[in-house]
Amino acid sequence: MRFAVTAIVNRASRRYQWNPKRPTNVLSGTLYIASLTYEFNVFSLLRRKFAAVAKLKQALVDAPGSCTVNQSSATELTGVEDKSVDYVFTDPPFGANIYYSDASFLWEAWLDAFTATDQEAVVSTSLSIEHGRKTLQDYEKLMASSFSEVARILKPGAWASVMFHNSDDAVWSSLERAIESADLSLESAIAFDKSQPSFKGIKQITDQERVSSFDLVLHLRTVAGKSGRRVAKKVVAPVEETTLVAAIGELLATAPPRRRTTPYIHSFVMRLLLERGGPLTGWSYRDVEALLEAHFINNAGTWATQPRDTEEMA
Repeated sequence: MRFAVTAIVNRASRRYQWNPKRPTNVLSGTLYIASLTYEFNVFSLLRRKFAAVAKLKQALVDAPGSCTVNQSSATELTGVEDKSVDYVFTDPPFGANIYYSDASFLWEAWLDAFTATDQEAVVSTSLSIEHGRKTLQDYEKLMASSFSEVARILKPGAWASVMFHNSDDAVWSSLERAIESADLSLESAIAFDKSQPSFKGIKQITDQERVSSFDLVLHLRTVAGKSGRRVAKKVVAPVEETTLVAAIGELLATAPPRRRTTPYIHSFVMRLLLERGGPLTGWSYRDVEALLEAHFINNAGTWATQPRDTEEMA
């Protein structure tokens, strides 16, 4: 019953908005009520959800299996033994992008179980201290503790993947320090195209907000030796601006239009800096945008080199 009710909460609430240009939907990632909403019959929603739950139950009977679900703070993974996990995938909060406890209020109110905001890994300077105010330094400490737990539970040589992105270079630097403090080494990074943009991604497309809509997946491994002492970080020379310009130029020469936009190129630059050990400070979304404006041509939202521009005009 609780499963079914919480599953329909969004549609059964005033959060479900009506829009003449697209199907009705709920604005994810924020606790938002539109001026024009769409009302569903709650009992109809419940009947359909109960039917879905019944199908799920039957599927489990036909194909039995087992799994364990644990709920605990990422800073203290109680019940998980040292060096016992084959692989970790985590999609942590991206700084101040989304306040998850606020966005989860409807479910938490129904379940009468609220998030302990003092342990929520977000940057929330608008709140008072007693209500969970956190600076970037507080965020970094919580992330460092969480990554330390990841390093503790991973088997030797096992991998962890972290989905992350932010437009602020200070948040990226904070994440990098948190990873290093946990004796984890960044081995590679790849861009993850979600295809369907998020709310913030749509605001970027409409030029209402300068944000990155392409996440990066960071692949990490433990770097501590048998003695448990931290391995010294390899010193790598800073990545020069000319190197970034050359790499972007190569990308623009072959990339499709979607990968010649500022959000994708910002992700591309962050990936290069992370993989080559260059400092992230000074490469915010606006900084990358300024670099593009100085060296490339903007054609209706996509960037191009001068030769490509000439070919397209021809």
